[in-house]
Amino acid sequence: MKKIKFSILVTMVFALFTSVIPASATTYNTTKPQTITAYSLSEYVNKQLRKTASGKIPQVGFAAVKPKVKGTCCTNPVFPFGTQIVLRDPVSHWYYGELDTFKVEDMGQINWQDSELTTHWLDLWWGYSDDSRNLNDARAFEIQYRNYTAYY
Repeated sequence: MKKIKFSILVTMVFALFTSVIPASATTYNTTKPQTITAYSLSEYVNKQLRKTASGKIPQVGFAAVKPKVKGTCCTNPVFPFGTQIVLRDPVSHWYYGELDTFKVEDMGQINWQDSELTTHWLDLWWGYSDDSRNLNDARAFEIQYRNYTAYY
């Protein structure tokens, strides 16, 4: 009986956390490759646990995007928080391996200060810089280009 209850619980948790994209979801497909970078920051800011612009604790699989309007932070991202991004070609993380799916939970380039970055640039959370492997791998990532689909 315990085994059956455990199996049901595992199935329910899996169903809850598995992303299912409804057929009616709004999509955006890039028509030209967009710039993609990776970032790594310290775990704490002013002795407080770091949070994303959406208020969540950062985790690998999160991405930052520009604001819709230059100079505005942090409530109007180019894609809404929670948007699922699926890269057509995966990127490689030193620990997690090949990654192709990310969730918009943060914002960056608030003033669009880096002219090398495309309008629909993504900045991928690479892990806390307190682990130098995350920081070094994020720096080594440099600027890459990918096409992707955004579901929101």
